[in-house]
Amino acid sequence: MMEKWKRNCVAAALAGVLTLNPAGIQATESPIDLAKKLNQAFVEVADKAGKTVVVVKVSRQARARSSDMSRLREFFREYGEPRRDGERDRDQERDQERDDERERQRLPDARPYGQGSGVIIRKDGYILTNRHVVEGADEVEVIMRDGKTYPAKVRGMDEQSDLAVLKIEASNLPTAPFANSDKTRVGEYAIAIGAPLGLDFSVTVGHVSAKGRSMLMGNLRDSDFIQTDANINRGNSGGPLLNIDGKIIGINTLIRGADTGNPFQGFTHSGIAFAISSNLAKDISNMIIEHGEVVRAWLGVQIVSMRDAPELRQELDGPKEGVAVTSLQIGGPAAKSNLKVDDVITAVEGEKIYTTQDLRDAIRGKKIGAPVKMAVVRGGTNITVAVRPGKHPELEEINRYAFTDRRAPELMIGIRCETVTSRLADAYGVEASDGVIVTDVQADSLAAGARIEPGDVITELGGTKITDLQDFRAALRKANLESGVRVKLINESGKKLRLLRSK
Repeated sequence: MMEKWKRNCVAAALAGVLTLNPAGIQATESPIDLAKKLNQAFVEVADKAGKTVVVVKVSRQARARSSDMSRLREFFREYGEPRRDGERDRDQERDQERDDERERQRLPDARPYGQGSGVIIRKDGYILTNRHVVEGADEVEVIMRDGKTYPAKVRGMDEQSDLAVLKIEASNLPTAPFANSDKTRVGEYAIAIGAPLGLDFSVTVGHVSAKGRSMLMGNLRDSDFIQTDANINRGNSGGPLLNIDGKIIGINTLIRGADTGNPFQGFTHSGIAFAISSNLAKDISNMIIEHGEVVRAWLGVQIVSMRDAPELRQELDGPKEGVAVTSLQIGGPAAKSNLKVDDVITAVEGEKIYTTQDLRDAIRGKKIGAPVKMAVVRGGTNITVAVRPGKHPELEEINRYAFTDRRAPELMIGIRCETVTSRLADAYGVEASDGVIVTDVQADSLAAGARIEPGDVITELGGTKITDLQDFRAALRKANLESGVRVKLINESGKKLRLLRSK
């Protein structure tokens, strides 16, 4: 009843007229009365949800550095003094050592600290915050609104989503429930609580400005942001963004603004801030609490939403919704399946896919190595493709991976090849003929598993005669690797037959 009453108050205030008369609101109420009820709704959210918000203080130890002269003397003591004519001035050296010791006494172990926010999500002491708030911290302390302080341990962190979970030894704590961010609507009230610029337990109010912002930290990140105009500054990071019912719709993470150069002011507020959606935050925090880390399933694909790529939608002449596969990790899980570049994924295990984040959400929690069925549109035809996801690598590893080129589908099976020429035939010791000659084979690829080697001349693929590279690529795009494709080839020992089949 209380939540329904609040929503009715908000609706009446937004309408700005007395004739609307929503359920529970009397038409005779004055604008002042309606404003007071809306005001009371915000007060109640701030009071109740504020008890679940914490200030997160972090510190790390750092030794004060010795003077340059002191480090130089230590080097000489270790590796030998330079030779000098005459007697060394030992009195001067002793004086300098005394000065260095006084400096060390004045500057004991330095303890830089930082501050952010967090929100209690479980009664037994689990607190959700941002990874960048606690990353590299030697000590973490949380402060409750009633002034109680607790040492906290980092249960786990997730680089991709920039989330972290802390644990304190406490029980029966007040908690903030998660809302379903999929049902959050643009235009709703958004209430931020945190410790901006060191001002603990500050409350600001705005609106949900947009949803589904997923490219703010790069296209390899697992991120889904809600944009808000609620006033958010440094120190709000890790704190909750709440709806009018006091439920978490996001975790405040990023701001857009100009740096003032003033350490107390930080960024000028631009009315653009971003919070990690509650559905993603809930999913990631549950994994961290249960396992201490986030183990994601990984397809090894580069994708783009058909909504965001009108030129690709026109080129593929396929569905207007879904995500298109633009590249495959060579030797990755998808490359070992029948999934191909230019396939459009429209559903995963019956769950509709519209955006790149939809696909990440659908795959994230799947069991590593277990087949996942995906509805795919290929060349206007609806098919089903099964992929066995692998474990998601670290982000820095992905940057070292090789991915296929849309124009070179042969990379998908792990080879490089060229149309046969007399020069290439001579170089590999084979007879010149129609076909393509394999110039490189990646280890642990489909081609390597089929015993295809550099110097092999492919003359037929899946029953299609191959005369040049264009023929080969066209045949490979049509091939069903899941069922298996016969490859006829010639090498220095004669004619051979190979079978390409996804694992």
